[in-house]
Amino acid sequence: MKVHQGHTLLARLTGAYRRGAIAACASMFLVPGCGGDTITRVCTAAGCSSGLTVQLSAIPTGAFTVEAFIDGRPQLQYVYRCDGGIACRTSAVFLEGLVTSRVTLRVTTVQGTRTVEFPNVVYIDRYPNGRDCDPRCANATVAVDLPV
Repeated sequence: MKVHQGHTLLARLTGAYRRGAIAACASMFLVPGCGGDTITRVCTAAGCSSGLTVQLSAIPTGAFTVEAFIDGRPQLQYVYRCDGGIACRTSAVFLEGLVTSRVTLRVTTVQGTRTVEFPNVVYIDRYPNGRDCDPRCANATVAVDLPV
């Protein structure tokens, strides 16, 4: 567990602990060393991953590939390949670590290929353990129609 310091004692104490601490430190503003200037914040170990979710308009039939090109560069940066089977029965693909404001996606299925540019991808910061605890993850979702 991670521990953070820096918030006032009275703001975070709860239950019986609050009553005992308030009694023990009732004069915390008058008695130096009472510890009233900080509390201990316990952060959980919940994690998250930053990245881009590509929401396909439907579940592809058979094998498919989602490729990502970032910031207008022609070389492939990220790829998600599904060769068929039960694992491919999804319409959402998460490209972990892909955090960029400009991305071009190429979706290839047995029906063909569709390329879509997203010039202004907006990410939302998430804090699974609260804003005062790590980690911070940035996530965005874009929608792509399957090729026809």
